[in-house]
This record gives sequence, structure tokens and C-alpha cells, in this order.
Amino acid sequence: MSALAFLDIGFGEIVIVGFVGLLLYGGRLPEMMRTFGGMYRKLRRSVEDLARDVSSEMPKIPSIPSMPYRPSAPLAPEAQPKAPPPPPEPVRATPTAPRPSDDDAPLV
Repeated sequence: MSALAFLDIGFGEIVIVGFVGLLLYGGRLPEMMRTFGGMYRKLRRSVEDLARDVSSEMPKIPSIPSMPYRPSAPLAPEAQPKAPPPPPEPVRATPTAPRPSDDDAPLV
């Protein structure tokens, strides 16, 4: 798989791009393509040098030892998780007797 496979460029697209480039740049197109090719080679060489430097330095990095896993070891009392507090009791409304109002008074 090539690096530009994700672009899915076919022969027809390359011909169209070449034709547009010929229209835009005319006789300078070969010179422009050489310039772009040189820049691409320089970029690719720089990336390869960087990858080579990183891969040569990776073995020099010390590894961090992992802590042993002991599931049977009990936790210290201060490290044991505390149980969450129980939820509060719901507040229930108490029924109250209706208060007499002036409208309920007997007529005299």
C-alpha cells in the first residue's frame, strides 16, 4: 500500500491535474515539477532521519518496573473504602385538619 493510497487517485485524475497545471504554468511546468520533487525528497529524507534517530534512542530509555499485583493482601484500615452514608429518609406530609374560615360560619 502506498503512502498516497488514501487519496485514491486514478489515471484520469492525474491527466486532468496535469492539463490544469499545463494551462496555469505553461512552459514552466517541468521546472515547477522538479522544484516540487526536490522539496518532497528533502522532506522525506528529513522524516526518515527523524524516525531513525527516535528508534535508535528508544532502547536507551529506562523502563519503569510495575508494582506486583497481590489481590490477597488486605488494605490498610485508612486505605479501605468507606461505605457511603445512607440516603436520607423521605419527608412525608402529615395530614392536617382544615381550618375554619369566615365563609363556613353559621348565619345568625
